[in-house]
Amino acid sequence: MKTFFVLLLAALIAIGVWERTSLAGLHAENAALREQQSSAQAFADENAALAKRLGESPRSALEGTKSELLRLRNEVRRLRSTQIDPARLRAFAVMLGIGLTVWAVSVLTTYAWVRDHMGTTGEPSVPPKI
Repeated sequence: MKTFFVLLLAALIAIGVWERTSLAGLHAENAALREQQSSAQAFADENAALAKRLGESPRSALEGTKSELLRLRNEVRRLRSTQIDPARLRAFAVMLGIGLTVWAVSVLTTYAWVRDHMGTTGEPSVPPKI
């Protein structure tokens, strides 16, 4: 019976020590959280003061950001609607290529005619119309 009381006393002392260390740890954690909360509140107060100094509340800054977002979305929509269709772009490139080919043939024909006629008369005459 004596050993039972000794074991019970040892268990109660162990539980008391464990509770004391747990309580000390919780007090330290509580103090750290209170410090974080006070610094967060200080930052929030400073942020509000700076926003007030700028002449706008944090809510109006959010509204400005929202309006900027809407403006940019509208611009993207407008730019997407003005995109050139790739098929139309290819067709235009083909037409441009044909036009450049006709121009190049015209220049080469005129050059050949001038080269051929420079040697016979000394002065070029009017090139033929193409």
